[in-house]
Formats: sequence, structure tokens, C-alpha cells
Amino acid sequence: MSTRSNIVFPHTDGTVSVMYCHHDGYPEGVGQTLYDHYTDTDSVEMLVGLGYVSSLLADMEATMKELPPHLMDDPPRTFPSLVAYLDSGDFMGAEWIYAWERGGTAGGWWMAYEVTLVDNEDTVSPVESLGLTLGVRG
Repeated sequence: MSTRSNIVFPHTDGTVSVMYCHHDGYPEGVGQTLYDHYTDTDSVEMLVGLGYVSSLLADMEATMKELPPHLMDDPPRTFPSLVAYLDSGDFMGAEWIYAWERGGTAGGWWMAYEVTLVDNEDTVSPVESLGLTLGVRG
């Protein structure tokens, strides 16, 4: 069984693009890969532009090689804002959401959210401690 995740990129106009990752969406998988290898706004924007990936690998080229041919044209989804996306409940089955937050000297940092089912509805909770350091890069 796969642990699915969404990766969110905020545009300067306030809208966000959301991509889907099918495998290893838990913090020690996708979360750690994002923190270690997707560390600036440009690389995050390029990654989310893929729209769908089976697996997230350490570099964009390797990630693209893992993409099934029939999903090459599956674009990211767009929402009016991060809040609108989180309020939508439309997480494509994701159990984890990783959102790039702009700011800091490195251009940004990663926020993680866990999606859980409460009373038959997906509930999103920011995660303060993931057992790894998803935080501000200095």
C-alpha cells in the first residue's frame, strides 16, 4: 500500500499549485527528500510543475524517469490560496501534505500537514515534530 502525499507551491499572486506523489509520502520519505534536495523556490516550483509523480527522488531528472508515460501530461492543480486548498478537502487521497513557505534567507522552508479521517471527513493538522528537521534553512 502506498503512502500518498501532495506537494504545494505558493505563487506570488497568492494562488497555489498542488502536485500528487503516489509513493513514500511519509515524513521520512518524501518529507526528508524535499528537505534535503528541494531547498529553494526555483527547484520547488519546477518540481510541482510536474503535476504527478510516482516517486520523489533526489533530483528532478531521476524523478521524471519514474513517471509513467500516460501521466506525463497530468498537470498540477491550482487553488486560489493555501487556505482554500486546505479547506477544500480535495487531497487526492493524500495522507501527508508538504507546503513550501516563502521567506527566510534561503527563500523558504517546508511545512508538513498530516491528513486524518475524523467523523468521515479529512482533517488537516500541522505537524510540529516529524522526528526530522523540516524547518527554516538559514
